[in-house]
Amino acid sequence: MRSAKKLVAAIAVPLILLSTGCSSAPASNTPQLNATDAEATNTVDEVEAPQITNDSDYAAFAGTTLGVIQGALCINAIDSMGATPEAFATTQDAVDAVESATTTGFVAALSGVRAMVEQRGDDVWRAVEIPESVFSVPIGAFGHDQAVIDAFNEFFASREADGTIAAMQARWMGEKLDLVSPIADLPEVAEDADTLVVAVTEDAIPYSFRTEDGEWMGYGVELAERFAASQGMQVEFKDLLYADLVDFVGNGNADLGVGSIGITPERQEIVLFSNPITDEAAGILVPLQK
Repeated sequence: MRSAKKLVAAIAVPLILLSTGCSSAPASNTPQLNATDAEATNTVDEVEAPQITNDSDYAAFAGTTLGVIQGALCINAIDSMGATPEAFATTQDAVDAVESATTTGFVAALSGVRAMVEQRGDDVWRAVEIPESVFSVPIGAFGHDQAVIDAFNEFFASREADGTIAAMQARWMGEKLDLVSPIADLPEVAEDADTLVVAVTEDAIPYSFRTEDGEWMGYGVELAERFAASQGMQVEFKDLLYADLVDFVGNGNADLGVGSIGITPERQEIVLFSNPITDEAAGILVPLQK
C-alpha cells in the first residue's frame, strides 16, 4: 500500500471548511448499546402503530418502540421524541422487526429512509421526517492518517467547485433517486496501481449498499472510487457492521471509511474526520397504513 507521504507527495493542502447548516446531537446524550443490550430489549409482543396523518407527524411516535442500528447517532432523535430505542446489528434485522410488528418503526438517516422507501416500494412503506430542530448532524469521511484526510478534503473541494458533488447528491439523495444505474465516468486506473482500502457497510444506504449482484453502490462509495482514481489508485472495499466502522479505521485497518457516520467529539478521539460531505437529518421508516 502506498504510504501517506507518497499518496500526497508535494501537496500542501489548506483545510476548506464547508458550512454544515446544522448542529450534531449532543454526544453526551448518546447511550452506548451493545449486542447484549439489544438482545435484552427484544420483544415478541406486537405493537400498535400510531395513526399517521402526514409525512411529518413524528410526534405521534412518543411512547412507542423504534428500531435503530447499533452505534447510530439517530438514537438521540428517538430519545428526544420520547420513544424507546431498540438496537439492531443490521438494517434488515430492524426492518424485519417492523414487518413483524415487534417495533413500530425504524429510525435512520433521512436520506436512507427515503432510499429504503424507493428500494422496497412506496406502496408498502413511507418515510416520516424528523425535523432538523430535533436531530441533525454533519457527515464526514474518516481515516487515521492526516495526509489522507487532507488529500480527500482537497479532492472534495475541487469536485464541489466543478459541480460533481451536486450531481452526486442529486442522484443519491435528491427527489429523483437513482439506486440502480452503474457509477459512470470513473477515470481509468492501472491494474497494478497501489490500493486504497476503504471501510464500508451494507447498512448505510444511500451512502453504501450492495446491489442484488453484489456490486457496491452509493454516495460514499462513489466518493471513495473517485478519490482513489484522483490519486491514481485502485480501491478495495472492506465490508463491516455499521457499529464496527470507526474502530476498524481508527485501528489502522483501512485508509478511509465512508458511510452515514456523523462527526462527534467522541469519534474524533478515535479517527480523523474530513470536512463534512453532507448534512443529515433523521426519518422513520414505517409500513404504509392501508
